Amino acid sequence: MPNAWLEVSQDGTVKIWCGKSEIGQGVRTALPMIVAEELSCDWRRVQVVQADLDPKYGDQLTGGSLSVRTSYDNLRKAGAAAREMLISAAAREWYVERSACRAENGSVIHLSTQKRFLYAQLVTLAAGISPPNDPPLKNPSDFKLIGKPSRRTDSFAKVTGAAKFGLDTRLPGMFIASVVRSPVYGGTPSELCSPCPRGVRSEVRPSDASIRRDLRARQPQLLLRWRGCCRRFDLGRRAGAKTSQGRME
Repeated sequence: MPNAWLEVSQDGTVKIWCGKSEIGQGVRTALPMIVAEELSCDWRRVQVVQADLDPKYGDQLTGGSLSVRTSYDNLRKAGAAAREMLISAAAREWYVERSACRAENGSVIHLSTQKRFLYAQLVTLAAGISPPNDPPLKNPSDFKLIGKPSRRTDSFAKVTGAAKFGLDTRLPGMFIASVVRSPVYGGTPSELCSPCPRGVRSEVRPSDASIRRDLRARQPQLLLRWRGCCRRFDLGRRAGAKTSQGRME
């Protein structure tokens, strides 16, 4: 029973996708906790998956301490929608009103008889139910995960070195790019190393037209190198200038 943010498998495992980058702030724990809170699932059965670049995960910008604040409402609704679909599936199986059922710790319980369906038993039926547009959200006073201490889901992988970061990616024929800037504002490249030093695959110098189009490229750049490579810049009238003496024009 999938949606963009979570998947409940027939073995009872819950996968929750994290749409923000983990850079030490704990989003791979905090964001899944928000989904799991509304889903009422067993936190020990949750697997966290890093989202890819699919547009269905929305804006994946990470910065400004905004990940939880900007994701909070949407993730709560995603978890609540899945919970309501599972409750509806159980009510159909028992031929009772939805109000007679409650989701709790990875199960749906029939309140009067205490009968119980595990989420895994309801997945197939729930997948055929349309998700509600505006599912009811829990009262914060009933929270069991949000705002409570929890061990980070990726701590073990990080301390053992098993965690993979973007910097660890290596692909066949891949170039590693580096930006080389003038040491002073307004400097222009005056000399390129030719032939390329050992280890340097290729160099690209942006055209003057592309620099003019990009206002942020006022410090001309040389791109695409493997390792450090010396460059010379024409520093113009700012040769010998210090940062404290400079000003933007």
